[in-house]
Amino acid sequence: MAEPPAKKKRVHVFQDAWKKGRQWLVYNPQTKEMSCSICQAFFKGKLTGYSGFGRDAWLKGCGRLKQEVVVEHDASKMHRDAYAAEKTRMGVA
Repeated sequence: MAEPPAKKKRVHVFQDAWKKGRQWLVYNPQTKEMSCSICQAFFKGKLTGYSGFGRDAWLKGCGRLKQEVVVEHDASKMHRDAYAAEKTRMGVA
């Protein structure tokens, strides 16, 4: 009996369209990782105190190049807290 063909591994590629409305989204083509400039600035030198997948990845570099990962980070409490702190710091309501 013949074995079923092996599944092809899907390669994910960063899409510039993901940056639309997300000025915080940074992509490094050398490392092929995304990061969050707002979270990096807010949590620099601090323990985040947040749990969940990717909390450190967004500070150091996230290699999971999927739009759903970007959307999840955008909606995360960690990101929302850092974003609110940045707005307060900038004096934006």
